[in-house]
Amino acid sequence: MTEEEFKSSMTEEEFRSDSEKIDESKAYEVLEDEDVLFGKAQKGKLAALFEDIKLLFQMVKDYMNGSYREVPWLTIAGIVFALAYVISPADVIPDFIPVIGYMDDAAVVALCLKLLRDDIQKYREWAEKSKS
Repeated sequence: MTEEEFKSSMTEEEFRSDSEKIDESKAYEVLEDEDVLFGKAQKGKLAALFEDIKLLFQMVKDYMNGSYREVPWLTIAGIVFALAYVISPADVIPDFIPVIGYMDDAAVVALCLKLLRDDIQKYREWAEKSKS
């Protein structure tokens, strides 16, 4: 499966449908797997998205601890779905396959970034203001 074939295999509708199944307990599970997430996020095609993955993780963390609630739950659920996909060992393309092993993970994160870009940008701006 090529990267383009995978990207076209998960539609916006499927992403949203899978995101709707995410609950708060899954968000807390993702937060508990920070080391696994960041370890995988530095490999293969995911490495190019490492800073974005860190931002998404922090967005979930800030939402769950109540620091940032300016987005709908479905946005957080979509991010949790994407991060959980990265963490999960059960992928469309197994992670141990050289070169393409993280391609599906990267495609799911890229789709998340695309579909939720407005809410992510608002969070990014909020986070920058909060630092100063």
